[in-house]
Amino acid sequence: MRSIVIGAVFTGILGIGLALAQSDPIKERQELMKSNGRSVGTVTAMLKGEKPFDAKAAADAMGEINGNIGTFVTLFPEGTETGGNTRAKPEIWKNKKDFEDWGAQLKEDTAKAQAAAAGGMDSVRAALAEVGKTCTGCHDDYRAPEKK
Repeated sequence: MRSIVIGAVFTGILGIGLALAQSDPIKERQELMKSNGRSVGTVTAMLKGEKPFDAKAAADAMGEINGNIGTFVTLFPEGTETGGNTRAKPEIWKNKKDFEDWGAQLKEDTAKAQAAAAGGMDSVRAALAEVGKTCTGCHDDYRAPEKK
């Protein structure tokens, strides 16, 4: 019995180790940014009149970004500066606090945009403009241009 328990514990620890070894922060952060892009696209389509305005869908889209950003800023551990077609600039690792501050600002902006959805399209438009400013500022500082 004792050897079964020890074997089970060892297997669990090994499984956790393998899962951690297989995690790919570059891929994870790229997937989160794609998700954020889809969320912004949902709201932008409403503001352009391409889709009818839906306050719940707009709030959900901003809530999605709000929920992602806390994880996103943690996906830049040492050693992930290169590889995986990353566009992350080295400045992220040199200015980690500033980078995290951009994340905190985006969290604040998306929370406001999420709440603004109840006020209708004009409220969302103004709130989304602030989200856009924060995204653009961070991208300007910390994301390299796309390679062609």
